[in-house]
Amino acid sequence: MSRCLEVVSPGFLLLVTAFALQQSGELLGSILLAAGLHELGHWAALRSFGSRAERFRLAAWGARMACGAGLSYRQEIIAVLAGPAANLLCGFACAQAAGHTGWTSGYLYAGAHVILGAFNLLPISVLDGGRALELILSLWGDPGLARRIVNALSIFTLVGLTSGALWLSVQSGGNAYLLVGIVGLWSMLLRRE
Repeated sequence: MSRCLEVVSPGFLLLVTAFALQQSGELLGSILLAAGLHELGHWAALRSFGSRAERFRLAAWGARMACGAGLSYRQEIIAVLAGPAANLLCGFACAQAAGHTGWTSGYLYAGAHVILGAFNLLPISVLDGGRALELILSLWGDPGLARRIVNALSIFTLVGLTSGALWLSVQSGGNAYLLVGIVGLWSMLLRRE
């Protein structure tokens, strides 16, 4: 990934700072480690196919990596799913280490990895799951139709997530952390449209 860091947005710095002021350093560290290993999974898959990351952007709502052309649909599907796969594998490894060694913080790290990996597999076009689904559907037919299907599924999924997050926020007495993430997803989705 040398020389491809395009920008670290002010929004990213603000969100990390706000989170650091309100939460434990270990929680923030586990989330940042999970995010870094997620992106490393994508990068390793790209390198295995002889491609490379051309641009990497850290923004408030996540990281974006753009790669050079030349990947087949199948290779791109693998590269897209490599990030969540890295998280799920690391989550399993952290949970196993915690269970066998008494490393209680391992469960925190496992949770950060599993939540990030599973979240990124949601069928929302701006997430890895949505991109993978669009690529799989494109393999079988019209890429334009695949994009429209995934866009419709993205809206349906986000409406459900928004409803659930609102309910949880009310039930928890106003905890809005989940809503902040969902607002970010809506923002990314609407900008992509």
